[in-house]
Amino acid sequence: MRQLWMLVVWIMTSLNVVGQSLVEQSVVDDMERCADERRVAFYGKVGYDMPKNMHNVEVAYYDAREEHDEAVAPLLQRYYDAAYAAHPSVLVNYLAPSYYVIYADGRESETRLLDIFANLRTINKSTRIVLLYSANELPSADILKHVHALYYLRSGARWRFDLLTQAFWGGIEVRTNADLPPYADALAMRTSEKIRLAYSSPMSAGMNAQVLDSIDDVMKKMIADEAAPGGVVLVARHGRVIFERTYGTTTYKVHRAVNKRDLYDIASLSKMVGTLPLVMNYNTYGIISLSDCLGDYMQLPPDKGAIRIENLLLHNSGLPAGVPAFLLCVDSASIQGPLYSRYRRGRNTIQIEPRLYMLNNLKLKEGAFSTEKTSLYNVEITKKMYTTEAFRASLYAHIDNSKLLSAQYRYSDLSFIYLQRLLETLSGTTLDAMFRSVVAEPLGLCRIGYRPLEMYKQEEIIPTEDDKYFRKALVWGTVHDQTCALLGGVAGHAGLFSTAGELAKIGQLFLNGGTYGGVTLFSEEIVGRYTKRHADDNRRGYGFDKPEYRANMTSPVADNVPLSTYGHSGFSGTLMWMDPDNDLIYIFLSNRISLNAYNNKLIKNNIRGEVHRLIYNAISDCK
Repeated sequence: MRQLWMLVVWIMTSLNVVGQSLVEQSVVDDMERCADERRVAFYGKVGYDMPKNMHNVEVAYYDAREEHDEAVAPLLQRYYDAAYAAHPSVLVNYLAPSYYVIYADGRESETRLLDIFANLRTINKSTRIVLLYSANELPSADILKHVHALYYLRSGARWRFDLLTQAFWGGIEVRTNADLPPYADALAMRTSEKIRLAYSSPMSAGMNAQVLDSIDDVMKKMIADEAAPGGVVLVARHGRVIFERTYGTTTYKVHRAVNKRDLYDIASLSKMVGTLPLVMNYNTYGIISLSDCLGDYMQLPPDKGAIRIENLLLHNSGLPAGVPAFLLCVDSASIQGPLYSRYRRGRNTIQIEPRLYMLNNLKLKEGAFSTEKTSLYNVEITKKMYTTEAFRASLYAHIDNSKLLSAQYRYSDLSFIYLQRLLETLSGTTLDAMFRSVVAEPLGLCRIGYRPLEMYKQEEIIPTEDDKYFRKALVWGTVHDQTCALLGGVAGHAGLFSTAGELAKIGQLFLNGGTYGGVTLFSEEIVGRYTKRHADDNRRGYGFDKPEYRANMTSPVADNVPLSTYGHSGFSGTLMWMDPDNDLIYIFLSNRISLNAYNNKLIKNNIRGEVHRLIYNAISDCK
C-alpha cells in the first residue's frame, strides 16, 4: 500500500514539474516573441504607403519558401478576409491586387523569388510588391530591386511570419532599427505606426495566462449543461488580441467544431455594432443632433414625430418593447380556443416558453407569403419563405400606429427601427449598404454583414433555432429575430452576423475614440458622450448598455467591472463589452437558442458574467 502511495506521489510530483516547466517555457516564449517584435525592420521605396484605408484593398500572397506553411493565409485573413492565395500567373489581365505579398526565409529562397518576379512582368503598375523576409541576412540587391517594401526579421522562430504580417498591416509599431544597415541605393529604412489590432500573448498585455486558461472550464461546463452547444471567447487589451478560443460544436446534432471564421447571428449587438456607429457618424458631422425630433426628417403620426433622437438612444421614448411579429402574420380565423396555455393540452402543444404552450394549427394570412421568390414576393424571410413589400409596409404602419406608453425606461427594439428609418431617409440608401460603405469597407471588415447567405456559404454560418411554428425549419443563415426577418433581414435592432475577430475591430474603434486603421468615423468627444449614463432611472448610455450602479439590481456583466465600461448583449447568446479604464475588449459569441429560444441556462448560470469575472481576475493577478 505504501509503495502504491509513493507511486501516486511520484506521478503527481512529475506532473507538477511538467506543468511548471510548460508555464516557464511559455514565459520564455513570450519574452522572446516580444524581443523579436522590437527587431522587425521596415524598408520602403519613395512613394510606398502602408495600406491605411482598407477600402477596396486586395492582397495576394505567394510563399517562396521550400516548406509551405498553411498558416500564412490566416495571418492575412484575420486582418482582411479579402486576402487570397494566388499564383503569380493570375496577376494578369487586370487581376492584380493593390498589394502583392511574398513570404521568404533566406537566400535559398532567392531562386524561387526571381522566378516569381519573372512572372510579374505584366503586373499592374499601381500594385505594390511587398517582401516579408526572415533570415540571418538581408536579401540580395537583385531581389530588392523588384520590391517596393521589405519587412525583415532576423529570426527563425515559429512566430516570425506572424510578426512580419502584423508589421505590414500596422498591427505593431516598427521603429528604426539601428542594428541594421539601410539600403541607400534601393530601399530606405522607415518607421510605421500601430494603427490596427495586434495578436499576441496575455503577458504582453499584463494579464495572467493561467487565469485566462480557466475560462476553458466555464465553457466546457456551459456545453455539458446544454446552455449552448459552442461558442467563441475573445479578449483584447492595449490594442492586442491576447485570447481567442473556440469551444464546442455548431449545434448539438451536427458535431462540426466551431472555428474562428464562423459567423454568428449577433442579435441585438446589431444595435451597437451596426446602427449606432452610423448615428455617431452623423452626429459627429452635424447631420443630426440628439435634440432633433423624428418629425424633423420624416412624415410620421404626431406622437411619433415628436420623439427625440436622444430618447430613442436612451430607450425612454414611450415606445413599446416590440411588435407581436408572428401574430401579425396569423389569420385570426384560425385561432380557435385559447391561443396560449400554461399547460400542454389539447391543441396547445407548441412550447414557446418554459411554461407556455401555443396552438398548433394556426394558419398564416392568405396571400401574404410564398415558398418561392417572385417579382411580387421579393422580401426574403428564409430560402423557402418570402413576403411582399406591401406586408413589410404594413409592419411599419403597425409600428407607427402603436400606442405610446409612459416615458420611462423601457428597452425597445422599435427605438432602433426608427433610427434605421431615420438613417435611410437621410442617406437615400439602405442600412446594410450604409454599414458596408461607411463602416465595414473602410475599416477592412469582411466577415460581418446583413443577409450573410448573399456572401458566404451556409456552412460558414452558425445555425440558431429549429423554429417549430413560424418558419417551420432550422434557422440557418437568416436572422432569428422575427421582426427583422419580416423586414427582409435588415433592421436597426438586429440582422448582423459576424465573427469575434471583426467585432474586436469595432470594439477597438470605440476605445480609440472613433478611429481605427487610419480611418476616423466619429469624434472622441462623441464616444465620451455616448458611453456615459444620462438618466437616474436608466443605467444606459446613448445606445450602449452599462453596468448596473444601483443596489439590488441585476447587472449585465460581472460585479468586478468598472462603472465606466459599456457594451451590449444579444438574445442569441452574445455579449460585447469595452473598458476604457483597462483598455480592454471582451467578446462572447454563442447560439444558446440552438435547442430552443426559451433555453435560458446561459443567463441563469451567468456564463458570460463568470467569463468576464475571470478576465478581471487575470488583470489583478498581474498587478
